[in-house]
This record gives sequence, structure tokens and C-alpha cells, in this order.
Amino acid sequence: MEYMRFDVKLTDRTIFLAIARLKRPCSQVEIARRLSCSEATIIRSVRRLRANQWISVKSGGGYVPYTYEIHKEKLPEDLRNELESF
Repeated sequence: MEYMRFDVKLTDRTIFLAIARLKRPCSQVEIARRLSCSEATIIRSVRRLRANQWISVKSGGGYVPYTYEIHKEKLPEDLRNELESF
């Protein structure tokens, strides 16, 4: 399944910004807890974010927190501006 970059779900945007703000390795369970949503929601969203090439997962899984790398050059301009504002 292919996702288009301009088709940004509010959930994906929220999860992306939460990952960007943490600036440290974190588990998907931790992100879910912080955003009051299910881990399955985080997993689906991360899958879409990776398909859009906005983030990549550098390491993690199991008991090891995930480390995400953000690819600013792939982001839509409005999201890139929002990311740079904090």
C-alpha cells in the first residue's frame, strides 16, 4: 500500500510531533501512554510515517527503546515549519 505525502492524518501528525519533541529513544508503549492512545495506533502510524519516508527507525524493539531519525527534507512545508518552531 502506498501513501501520498500530502495525505496526512491528524493522528500521524500528532504522533510525528510527539516523536520529534521527545528527542531521545522511546518505546512505542511510552508514546501511546503520553498520547492516551493504543500501541496499535502508534504502530500503524509509524508504518505510514516510514512509508512516507518522514522517519526511519534506527534501532530498537522488544525491551530496547526505539530510536527514530527524522527526515526534514521529506516533510511537507507546513509540518517542517511547525517542527522548526520548537
